[in-house]
Amino acid sequence: MKHFLQRIGAFFQVVLGLKLLSTDFKKFASMHCTYSIFQAMVSFYITTLLMRVTGNGDIVIWFNLATYFFQGFGVIFCVVVMRKSSVNLAMRIGILGLIVMYAILLFFMDSADKLMPVLGFFNGVANGFYWLAYASYFSAFTVDSKRDAALGFMGFMNGITFLIMPTLSGFVIEKIGGFAGYTVVFGLAFLIALITIFLSLRLPKQVCQAEENKTYFLQALKIIAHDACWRCGMACETLRGIRDGTFNFLLNLLLFEIIQSETLIGINSLLASIGTIVSFWAAGRIIKPGNRVKSMLIGSTVLLVACSLPAFSMSPAAIMVFAIVNAFFSTFIINPSNSIMFLIVQKKADPKMTNEYFSIRDVFLVGGRIIGVSILFAFPRVQYGYVIAIVLLTLSQFIIVGLSKRSTNLLKQLDAVERNVEKA
Repeated sequence: MKHFLQRIGAFFQVVLGLKLLSTDFKKFASMHCTYSIFQAMVSFYITTLLMRVTGNGDIVIWFNLATYFFQGFGVIFCVVVMRKSSVNLAMRIGILGLIVMYAILLFFMDSADKLMPVLGFFNGVANGFYWLAYASYFSAFTVDSKRDAALGFMGFMNGITFLIMPTLSGFVIEKIGGFAGYTVVFGLAFLIALITIFLSLRLPKQVCQAEENKTYFLQALKIIAHDACWRCGMACETLRGIRDGTFNFLLNLLLFEIIQSETLIGINSLLASIGTIVSFWAAGRIIKPGNRVKSMLIGSTVLLVACSLPAFSMSPAAIMVFAIVNAFFSTFIINPSNSIMFLIVQKKADPKMTNEYFSIRDVFLVGGRIIGVSILFAFPRVQYGYVIAIVLLTLSQFIIVGLSKRSTNLLKQLDAVERNVEKA
C-alpha cells in the first residue's frame, strides 16, 4: 500500500509538473492553497450578500471600485513594509486584512450595505499586500524556463479549490437560509484564514533584499518612462486589468440578477472552475517561451467570438456557457502575460528595486480594473449595454498581443547584445 501511494504521488508530481519546482516553491504553494480555499468559500458571496441586503446590483460595482482603488494604495505601502521589515510580514498583513473584513461581516452582516466602503478598504488593502508579496515569492522561487509550468500548477490548484468550495458554500447558505447561512460560511473562512497565517511562517522572511531600507519608486518610474520594454509591459498590465477586473464579478452579477440563487452561483463557479482546471493544465504543457504571443492571440480571438453568446441570449444557460469558455481561454492570455512581465523584471530590474517594479505593475493593473468597472457605468444595465461593454473589454486584449510581441522582441534584442558582449 505504501509503495502504491508513493507511485500515485510520483505520477501526480510528473503530471502537474511538481518535479520541476523547488522545495521552497512547494511550501509557498501549500500556503497559497489554504488562501485559495477561504477566498473561494466567500469571494462570490460577499457580492450576493450585498445584493441581498440592498436588492440592487450597482452596489457590487461600487464595492469592486472601492476594492481596486484601495488595492492601489495597498501595494505602495506594502513595499515600505517589505523594506522596513520583511516580505513575510507583508503577506501576513494581507491575510489579517481579510480576517478583519470577515469579522466585520460576521458581526454587522445586516448593515453590510452601509459598511460597504469599509469592506472595500480592507479587501483592497489586504489584496494589495498579499498579491505583491505573492509576486515577490513567486519570482524568487521560479526561473523563466519553469515559470509557465509553475503558473500552470498554481492555476490548476486554484481551479480545484474554486471547483469545490463555492458550490459547497452556496449549498450551505441556501440550506440554512437567511443571514445564518452566510454566518456559517464566513465563520469557517475566518478559521481557515488563521491557518493560512501559520503556514506563511514556514516561508523565508525576506527575498530580493535591498541594501538599504529605503524605497526606489521615483527611480523605477523614471526607468519605466524612458524604457520601451517597461512601457509596453505596464501598458499590457493596464489593458489586462480592464477586462480581468470586470469579468471577476460581472458574469455572476448577471446570473444573480436573473435568478437570485446562491446555489446557481455555486454551480456556475463549479463549471467555470472545471474549465479553469483543464485550461491551466493544458496551458502548463502547451505554452512555452517561444509561443506565448501566439497563445494570447488565439485566446483573444476565441473570447471575442464567444461574445456572441450573451449577444443572442441573456438566459442563465447562455451566461454559464460563456463563463466556461471565458474561464478556459482567459488563461491563454493571463499566463503568457504574467510570464512576460516576470521575465521583464528578471532581465531588466535592478534586484534592489524588484519590489518597486512589482508594486508599480500592480498599480497599473488595478488602474485598468478601475477603468474596466467604470466602463460598465457608461452603458445602460440592459442586454445590449452589457453586450457592448463585454465586446469592448474583449477587444482591448488584442492590443495586449501587439504590445507583448513588442516586449518579447526587445528582450530578444537585449539577449543578443549580451551575447555579443560576452563574445567580445
